Amino acid sequence: GVGRKRTRMRDSTAELIKIKAAKPWRPAAGDMIDGTVVKILRGVSQVKENDYYPILIVDTGEAGYTAVHAFHSLLIDQLREVKTKKDDEICIVYQGRVESKNDAQDTDPETGKKRKRTYHSYLLVSNGVDATVEFNWDDPAGGQADDEPPY
Repeated sequence: GVGRKRTRMRDSTAELIKIKAAKPWRPAAGDMIDGTVVKILRGVSQVKENDYYPILIVDTGEAGYTAVHAFHSLLIDQLREVKTKKDDEICIVYQGRVESKNDAQDTDPETGKKRKRTYHSYLLVSNGVDATVEFNWDDPAGGQADDEPPY
C-alpha cells in the first residue's frame, strides 16, 4: 500500500543522495580504485569550452560511492574502448605522470623551457573485457584464436 510506495521513494531518493555526495577520487601515483559502476554522469570541462567528460560513480563497498572524473584523454580512451556501462566491475590504477615515449615536447609553465611531454597514465580492467588475451602462435599477426571472443 501507501507505506510501500514511500519506502521505494525513500530508497531511490537515498540512492540519488549517495550519488550526489560521492567524494571525488584524487589519486596519487600508484593509487587504485575498484568497485561497481552505479552511474555515469556528464561532467563539463573547466578548461575547454563546450567539452564534456564522463564521471563514473563507483560503489567501492565499505568506502561508499566515489566519483571518478575521467577528464584525462588516456582514461577516457580506455573507458571508451571497453564501453564502460552501469553495473560493470572496474579497477583503475593511476600510474602518475609519465614521459611520452616519442620525441613530443611541450613547454614547462614555470620555466618556459621546452621539456619532454608528459601525460597522466592509467591502467583499467573491466569485467567486460579480458585484458590478458594470449598470443596466438597459429596466426602470423599473433591474433586471437578462433574460439576466443573478439575483444
